[in-house]
Amino acid sequence: MEKFLKIQNIWDMDLQMIGKAIRIPEEGSIKPSVETSFFKHYGPLGFLQCSDALELGIATFDKREFSLQRLEQHSKTQELCFAINGDFVMPVASTKYISGEEYPDEDGIMALHVRTGEGVILNSGVWHGVPFPFGENVRAAVLVLFRKDTVSTDIAFRELKAHYTLVS
Repeated sequence: MEKFLKIQNIWDMDLQMIGKAIRIPEEGSIKPSVETSFFKHYGPLGFLQCSDALELGIATFDKREFSLQRLEQHSKTQELCFAINGDFVMPVASTKYISGEEYPDEDGIMALHVRTGEGVILNSGVWHGVPFPFGENVRAAVLVLFRKDTVSTDIAFRELKAHYTLVS
């Protein structure tokens, strides 16, 4: 079964169930927490809760067909994905419990358009897809921050019941 998933701007979405959107503030949009004649610090924009070391990485994603068939989940950590170079689209879904097991809630799946200079902090347990470069970009670079060793110790995958095609 094929379904279509509309790509939507992260600022037009209610993200309470999955996390929080952040972005580089536009001049004058919010007051800096620290400011000098040559420096401005805007924060806190969001928080990642973690009792262990945090792992910082950069992932690059090549342009490919907007086809989604599975999602991944990290149950022990939040995850920050911040667009460094190029917009990206990230499919996300909250968790649905079936017979005590965790699955992506396909009825609430969203495709978030994250622009360069913006990011999303995903709550622990949120299902998400590997980002897709968006627009004219053939590759997107994404800053990734999560609990140390997440890739080797805290990753689950689920195939989706439907095959999704992302559309703008």
